[in-house]
Amino acid sequence: MKKLNRVSLLLLSIIMLALSSCSKEEPETYDIWLPQELKDIFVMKPGTYWIMEALSGGEVYLDSVFVTELVFDTLDILHPGSKLPYALKDRFRVKCMSSFYGREFHVVSETNDQCRNVNYTAPCYTVWVENYSQNILNARSKIFYYPAAVDDGWESGNDGSKVRIIEIKNEYTPKDITFKNVWHVEVDRDPTLQNTRSFRHISAQEGIIQWRIPEFGVEWITIRSQIVR
Repeated sequence: MKKLNRVSLLLLSIIMLALSSCSKEEPETYDIWLPQELKDIFVMKPGTYWIMEALSGGEVYLDSVFVTELVFDTLDILHPGSKLPYALKDRFRVKCMSSFYGREFHVVSETNDQCRNVNYTAPCYTVWVENYSQNILNARSKIFYYPAAVDDGWESGNDGSKVRIIEIKNEYTPKDITFKNVWHVEVDRDPTLQNTRSFRHISAQEGIIQWRIPEFGVEWITIRSQIVR
């Protein structure tokens, strides 16, 4: 009888262990916060500026791009069924002005609500550029995603276009200034740049340091900058 009890207890222990290993613990929170590395790339305060240079037809053009405002928002994540808020996520908005184009644009983060879904495979975090005229949004384009890796790219718009990281450089020297950890990003059709194919170089320390439109022969390169964190 004692032997039978020992066997029973052993079987019961094995069953309980199996059940506990199969059970999935509930997370402490469903909130989704932006990774610090992504904020380190794009989040700058007023006082930040980039002096950019372009060459065209033998002429040299200069643009002063500067940050006018930094905004952090906390947004609700809505349950897909009930449509009621059940968690939080954050978003940054870096408002900038280009003196050459006389145009306001924002660099904005977005977080997909499905990030915690085990079946979700796309990057959780994306970064967009939005063009404004008299406080009215004219165009927006996805320019970056995180985790940032060289791959086949991800959908950039409803037209099937893509944003794609095509190269990561440990060091990059476009104009006598060496930038470290730089992503080279291609956008098939960029609404903020007249729906053309565009390329941007994005530095881990200084954000967008270079952009070009091959179709129009336009290329702007940072020649001086000041970054305020």
